[in-house]
Amino acid sequence: MRKLILVAVALTLALSISTRWAHSQESRLRYLGSVTMKVGLVDKMAPIMKEKYNIIIDADASGSTGVGIQEVINGKADVVGSGGNISKDAIAKGIVATLIGSDILAVAINTGNPVKGLTKEQLKGIFAGKITNWSEVGGKDARIVVFTMDTISAGYEIFKEVVLEKGSFGEKVVPMRIPLQVAQNINKVPDAIGFCPLAFIQREPNARILAVDGQEPSPTNPRYPLTRPLYWGTRGAPTGNVKVLIDFLLSEEGQAIVKQSFVGVRDTQKTAAQ
Repeated sequence: MRKLILVAVALTLALSISTRWAHSQESRLRYLGSVTMKVGLVDKMAPIMKEKYNIIIDADASGSTGVGIQEVINGKADVVGSGGNISKDAIAKGIVATLIGSDILAVAINTGNPVKGLTKEQLKGIFAGKITNWSEVGGKDARIVVFTMDTISAGYEIFKEVVLEKGSFGEKVVPMRIPLQVAQNINKVPDAIGFCPLAFIQREPNARILAVDGQEPSPTNPRYPLTRPLYWGTRGAPTGNVKVLIDFLLSEEGQAIVKQSFVGVRDTQKTAAQ
């Protein structure tokens, strides 16, 4: 009996030492893809992952999600962030998609603009180029300057489908290659309006979000109509430190970080099921 106890103690001690040794060894993971998730999530997670697990995240969002997917398929990156569904082609090539929440595409104006909210019909008129002056929607007499996300982005297509009802944007809208630029321009241009992920609007002191049909863009409001799913893609099912990273992201602590700028995964799943 005493021998068995000693063996159990020795095994427990060995496991504890092994775990501490594993976490003492610095590991690096490479993230590519969505700049929205880099700014709103990865940059916030990185210090925690370093402290708790000694995992360093090398995050690069300078390329497209498509480039990130290819790098993961080729084994040159560990995880890709996708704002929108991962393509069937990528899944056929071995990418496993893990839903982590949903992005909020916020409509925003400059803080100097007195307009408090807009209906979907008013937004449709503005972005289709039929409403061109703020006085037409309760604002001052000034020409509306319209910024959009890039024409090839999932956010652009979602806005086009939900707000424009698959119609066309106006000729004078100004698309920005990087979503952050939409928020930056709204921050600088008094008569601007635009849409981009909430995470970017939150960074700009002179940008103010608008309610759409009375619905505020908020991580606690899954009824807000302009959202898109957020996925992390890996080559095959997550293993090792990639699994540690994703398990943390789906944990209560990780989801608390998600919900600072995005809708959490459970509310996303509930909304999709309705």
